[in-house]
Amino acid sequence: MNTLSSGFSVKLSWYPMLGVSCLWIYDYFIKKNRKIIIDRYLLYILCYCFFLFVGECIGLIRFPYYQQLVLGSISQIEKAPLVMHFFDKIGFQCTDEEFILGWFTIRQLRSGMSYILYTWVFALVLGYYISIFWNRSIMLIKRAVYISIIVIVFCAIIELFYLMGNEMAKYVLVHITPYFHEVYSDGRDYPPLLWYTPQIRSIFIEPSNFGMYAVLVNPLLWVNILKNTGYKKIAWGICSIVFTFFVFLSQARTSTLLLILQFAVLIFLIVYKKNNCFKNITAIFVPIIISFLLSIMVISNFIITPVGDNKPALTTKVENNNAALMTEITEYADNNITSVVDSGENANRKGSNTTRKAIYITNLNIGLDYPLFGVGYKLNGAYFVDYMPLELTQDNAEIQKWIGYMKAQGIMRYTLPNIGEYVTKFSSTGIIGVLFLVFPWIYVGLKLLSKLRRYSQANALWYDSAWIFIGLVGVFVSGFGDEFVFYTPWAVLALSFAILKQYDKNKFDVKS
Repeated sequence: MNTLSSGFSVKLSWYPMLGVSCLWIYDYFIKKNRKIIIDRYLLYILCYCFFLFVGECIGLIRFPYYQQLVLGSISQIEKAPLVMHFFDKIGFQCTDEEFILGWFTIRQLRSGMSYILYTWVFALVLGYYISIFWNRSIMLIKRAVYISIIVIVFCAIIELFYLMGNEMAKYVLVHITPYFHEVYSDGRDYPPLLWYTPQIRSIFIEPSNFGMYAVLVNPLLWVNILKNTGYKKIAWGICSIVFTFFVFLSQARTSTLLLILQFAVLIFLIVYKKNNCFKNITAIFVPIIISFLLSIMVISNFIITPVGDNKPALTTKVENNNAALMTEITEYADNNITSVVDSGENANRKGSNTTRKAIYITNLNIGLDYPLFGVGYKLNGAYFVDYMPLELTQDNAEIQKWIGYMKAQGIMRYTLPNIGEYVTKFSSTGIIGVLFLVFPWIYVGLKLLSKLRRYSQANALWYDSAWIFIGLVGVFVSGFGDEFVFYTPWAVLALSFAILKQYDKNKFDVKS
């Protein structure tokens, strides 16, 4: 549930995983305790790491913006005063330009290695220990997800009261939000302390991130509904209604589309297994519909619109709060589904795609000019100004504001946000980097689908496999429109490796 922002929240995953990784190194290399054959996966990570290092070196050699870099103030490096003071104490002398160039080079080389460690290596470690202690691990992971649901829903309820005009709720949000993610105040307004549109974001940086975490939660609630009976089935249905209700209240296209996609994948699995198809599909579909209708009712009649950046002042209720139900449903679908592909006047009026499209095309154009290795990991942001399509950016106030931030604070301190994990990797690491990224997801996805097809729902692992597979599809598809800002994708990848090992270890009969 942790986000890759910074501050307190990132420490909740980084340091525990670093400790577990050290334990794994001791366990795997010193004690030679190799209960799982992972040598090929480890070799894959080393090859990926070598590729990133080579690509980064090439990118630094041909980097065309060193002049702009050294002309910027040394203040673009937050730790510069501390480091320069240390240099003075040991008698090491360097100019500001030399310091900026050295710091920039070291930071870029370190960032690629940190990325490999935080994502692929930690996923390897998680998969290793989850597989060894499968029953206990999967129980603890599910409990962690359930606890996260409670936290998310609790904060979402507070935010809902805030959007309904409650000042006490606003006071609580102001004090708890900085613990979940960093709030910028050094001339920037993102992420804001309080969200400035009538959308629920709960503990997340922005409303769309709600849906990106929900790709792990919703399938788990659905399989709990399917495999239980009686009052337990009803209880899990209520849990699904409550959580999905807030997913819809996020009013984010990412959330809505991923929910629809994952429900379609679940329908496919149910129909393919031909086991009480109508009953099982209805058991999931009814809570979704109830959640959707409840969210429409709340949006239409209770939520009021905050105005102003970072200091929302609650004013009047949204228009059309007494409109017919079908009108509200149509408007919601128009804003959160059809607007994804609508690039005309309607899209500009209702959540324009212009900014996202401009950034997407910019990364694509950069990648097309540097197709094999890209421009270097985390170096693509410096190229944005020269590669942005003029027709999409010259009249875009949001992008012009970002460019102003970058020029004022320097490219080391601020770059434009990226849109889309795969197109971002294409611009920074080239087509080879994209293939390195997507291959493990496709491989384990096909292997999981094969297990779901071969084994029946009576198999002890079938429901867990369905949960992980649907989650895997969700996080993989989310990469087309958003970056992987959560650790969720890597946790799902680790779970996928671990559960595949369970099939290999237990050697289930196909009919079991």
